[in-house]
Amino acid sequence: MTAFLVVFYGIICYFAMRKTKTRRYSEHPKKVSVIVPAYNEEGVVDNLLRDLKNSSFAVGETIVLDDNSTDSTYEVAKKMNVIAVRNETKLGKAATLNKGARMAQGDILVVFDADNRPEKDCIKHLIKHFDSKDVGAVAGVTKILTDGFVSKLAALEFSLCFYLFQPFSTRFNFFPILHGAFFGIRRELASFDDDALTEDFAISVDITSRGYRVEFEPEAVSCVSPPSSFSLFAKQRERWIRGAVQVCFRHKGFWKRAFPHLGFFGLFLLAIGYLLPLVWASNLIFLLLCYLNGEPLLMNVALFSLAVFTFIAFLANFRAKNRARNVFVLPFLSFFYFFFVVWFFAKAVVLEHLRFEPKFSKIPHK
Repeated sequence: MTAFLVVFYGIICYFAMRKTKTRRYSEHPKKVSVIVPAYNEEGVVDNLLRDLKNSSFAVGETIVLDDNSTDSTYEVAKKMNVIAVRNETKLGKAATLNKGARMAQGDILVVFDADNRPEKDCIKHLIKHFDSKDVGAVAGVTKILTDGFVSKLAALEFSLCFYLFQPFSTRFNFFPILHGAFFGIRRELASFDDDALTEDFAISVDITSRGYRVEFEPEAVSCVSPPSSFSLFAKQRERWIRGAVQVCFRHKGFWKRAFPHLGFFGLFLLAIGYLLPLVWASNLIFLLLCYLNGEPLLMNVALFSLAVFTFIAFLANFRAKNRARNVFVLPFLSFFYFFFVVWFFAKAVVLEHLRFEPKFSKIPHK
């Protein structure tokens, strides 16, 4: 198993680090609508709207949908000279996105969470993929604004995702998953599941099931703020895991369409691809067991694989242009995955099987 994981992550790393073919920009400009679902975002939404005004791509319209906030989100958005709409009752993110999609006039919708700080060329890079008629949606790179221990955990986690596995996934059409912070989607495909905890995962499955591809654009970059505490960080990951399990239960067999040649094994490889920290922690424990049981050969194998996994984490962090010292949180992130993520997954499977209704509150932004 250790040998398999070393080879698997080595292949991922090799192809993820190779330079991708540069896409040419469209000679036929598309009309793009930006949709911003917002709930209690008065402190961050104005920054996003200013960044969108300074974008190198001329957006056709920007629609801010205030989901019945208890603060002044609606008033702040209205002052920024955009289309501001306030829901009379709280609908939730997916239903709010559906409302925005019905209102939008653009051929392509670009969705941003309100705490995003997109780079100037973010939208321009994102939409160039839609020249291909079989591309249904495009994900970009979400980076974390680092200013504390929790943000370093999230930053390393996102580096492994967006600079390691996502590039590999899109190169081989290996079911790259949209990240809800921001993405582009064809308007005719923008129908989000109102009951899904993770509407981004659910829409990724839906798009793939309808024969379209989800692609990844490494040059489309936007920064978001991390959870403000470790407990909120853990709660956010628990919601993501419960949402992924929920989608798998509701769309049984989708892996046959997503991975026609691999089936369920493809879904297993997809999960492993995102779980390098869990593998790192498991390998360290394996190393300690080999030491305690006096197995020098296996101990050397474990030590070598641990060095490989650590190097890959350093490489992903370097590609993300994060500070090198961020990688020193790898042991903490790894044992968070080992103790918490495994528990969250087991709990999610049991609760979803028993059809317990999940309830998660919104993670506040700084």
